Amino acid sequence: MLKTAIRYYYQIRPLKPVQLYARLRKRLLKPEINAGCPIPDTRPAPATWVQPATMPHDRLDEHRFVMLGEEKALDLPADWHNRDLGKKWLMELHTFNLLWGDNAYCAQELMLDWVSHNEPLQGPGWHQYMTSQRISNWLKWNLAGHSLPAAVRGSLALQARHLMQVLAYDETDHKLFNNGKALLFAACVLDDSDSARWRDKGWQLLQRYGLELVGEDGGYTGLSPMYHCSLLMDMLDIVNLLRAYEQAVPAALDKAVVDARTWLTALCHPDGDIALFNDAALQVTATPAEIDQYAVRLGYAPSPPAARGLLHLADSGFARMAMGPATALLDIGRIAPDHAASHGHADTLTFELSLEKQRVVVDTGLSTYERMPARLQQRGTAAHNTLVLDQRNSSDVWGLFKVGRRASIVESQQDTLDHSLHVSAAHDGYCRPGNKLLHHRRWEMTLDTLSITDRLTGRGSHTAEILYHFHPDISLVQQADNRFALATRERESLCVIELDPALQVEALPYEYHPAFNRAIPATKLRARYQGQLPCSFICQLHW
Repeated sequence: MLKTAIRYYYQIRPLKPVQLYARLRKRLLKPEINAGCPIPDTRPAPATWVQPATMPHDRLDEHRFVMLGEEKALDLPADWHNRDLGKKWLMELHTFNLLWGDNAYCAQELMLDWVSHNEPLQGPGWHQYMTSQRISNWLKWNLAGHSLPAAVRGSLALQARHLMQVLAYDETDHKLFNNGKALLFAACVLDDSDSARWRDKGWQLLQRYGLELVGEDGGYTGLSPMYHCSLLMDMLDIVNLLRAYEQAVPAALDKAVVDARTWLTALCHPDGDIALFNDAALQVTATPAEIDQYAVRLGYAPSPPAARGLLHLADSGFARMAMGPATALLDIGRIAPDHAASHGHADTLTFELSLEKQRVVVDTGLSTYERMPARLQQRGTAAHNTLVLDQRNSSDVWGLFKVGRRASIVESQQDTLDHSLHVSAAHDGYCRPGNKLLHHRRWEMTLDTLSITDRLTGRGSHTAEILYHFHPDISLVQQADNRFALATRERESLCVIELDPALQVEALPYEYHPAFNRAIPATKLRARYQGQLPCSFICQLHW
């Protein structure tokens, strides 16, 4: 009971007053809507609506759907309420992101089916986030030149009225921005008596809460590259909407788009896709290239490639090192914003590495939002490329989306020399009362090496494990006790990894999760030390 109380203390203490009020209100008051309101017409856009980014979801025919990189045969209407599909799959089904796939088979009929079999306020489809996404997607579909039947327009008005009562003040993250976006779409496209109220509330959400989600370095403050992509697409959709209805795009929104695109480029590997820091998976949003093409269609300049050298994204707590064929992406910041840590992992001082376009050292990824043992394992420190002390997590991740005590960065430094790049940081996630245990890590990159030095300070006897997870394309060939050659099908020796002789090293299998519901066998190295502190270890990769 004491442990649970402490966890809730760390979970609740950072919440903003508006979050506490919203959570209490959510428990006490149930939303109500009047289903007898007139059905609104749609207002044609006086200017051109630009084609949005292509999404990796689709309806192939009457029964076959592709979402989250997985094809399933659905039995609608029953499956609108089938929780066995999985939380994220069911969410994607109700959001109608599939309208922006390559096919979107019988989209209008699918909308009518949703209206007929999802009674107001009944079932999972009326969740605030799904409602927001669906409102925006249906109205984007209309702006793309498709008519909306009266039943769909009537449902849209009901959904907007419902959304006004369940805005995501309890989380104040990207969902609240998505709420504001949906209300702006409803206000512009639907000719309804409540349009003015929707417009005012939409602008209030975006200006007061929404744009603060983009940090000073352009990154989504939730620190997930996947949700950063979603937030950037939302911003581009709003720019698209305002221009289509000949309204001025606020300078703050325009700047946020530019900064967010720069940040996204920095957090991508040379293969063009995102790093998997915190809650992040592939095939959930449009790819960075498709998002960039969408921005270009809206008149923004193409994003230039990320510069070589060292880039420190100080506000987000990430760094990028690129030299020769190597690109390393480093997590040297906080786990997540204190008031919205639900998508954070205990991965402080982790990193990912690519050589040219081949991912080599990878985050283990994200496959589920519902299976508790797997969810806890994927958020834990041992699922990342960092150091585990005494089999503890550096931050106390628990439940599906909760975080107790969090690791803090206590020092950070970045240097660029003539022939090398240096990044160092330390965190206090393993500190105990009376024993200031700190994990220090330093990366040094040259044209042909990456050296990683881990140092533990404090006192006493402890067990430390350092993990390196390799992409499934990488096979390991042991050359000596602590020396392994890394190979691919195309290259017998992509690089060599050498670990400190003080460590006991073994190669072990693990599951790589690049996408939801995806598990690919791969190999990791676990380097173990048991003994007194302070101590330090060096790992080197040569290519």
